[in-house]
Amino acid sequence: MTTKIISLNEYRKNLSTLWKQSRENDIKYIVMVHSKPVFEVNPIKEDYLDENWDTMYTSDNHKAYLKAQEELKNWETVDWKEFLLDLIKSK
Repeated sequence: MTTKIISLNEYRKNLSTLWKQSRENDIKYIVMVHSKPVFEVNPIKEDYLDENWDTMYTSDNHKAYLKAQEELKNWETVDWKEFLLDLIKSK
């Protein structure tokens, strides 16, 4: 796998192209903001999706997705630290 570093601006401008290139050429993009890495874009192979889709897509996940969409519409967001603490407590 090849790793390339790009700016957030480049990521925004070329999102459609980047995900396709990532998948076709096995490229991982590390997205930088103010010279710091903030996230990465990794390709997911077809066989991974075929093997794992049933466990990834469940009715509970779908309900959580719909709830999250509704919360976003109402600007009900959670601080990421709060989210991580809740996640740790739930395990």
